[in-house]
Amino acid sequence: MEDVAMLNLTDAMVGSEITLVGWLADREDGLFLLDNHHPEDINHLLRIRLVNGDVMYPILASVPSLVGGMSLIFSRARVSGILINAKPLTMIGREISVEIIRGSGIYVSVNISQDVVNKYVEERGAYQFGAVRPSARDWLKD
Repeated sequence: MEDVAMLNLTDAMVGSEITLVGWLADREDGLFLLDNHHPEDINHLLRIRLVNGDVMYPILASVPSLVGGMSLIFSRARVSGILINAKPLTMIGREISVEIIRGSGIYVSVNISQDVVNKYVEERGAYQFGAVRPSARDWLKD
């Protein structure tokens, strides 16, 4: 399956399996894949929300998290899944590969199987995206 550009996603593709490449970032309103852009901006307007946000647990277990800032992760990623809505862009992630070392071009697959995610949720509850400590948001301004 070829990678699809987010700009090309349409209502006609809802229900289709897609693969997208961009910046994986958590925000207060969920887990998103942001379209390729520079400079890096967590508020980039072209983004798709992953509705199965509990996959954040195994992602954080695999990817070094950031210290400070508005997001725990901001990593290049390849996400495959099912497009469930074109407006707003939302998908169910089925496979996620993350570039662990920035700029290396080497992506590592993260096990986001339902069994793995369910174990995390049983132990910790549903992932809380808005629960980032306020002092961690921008430690330079505190």
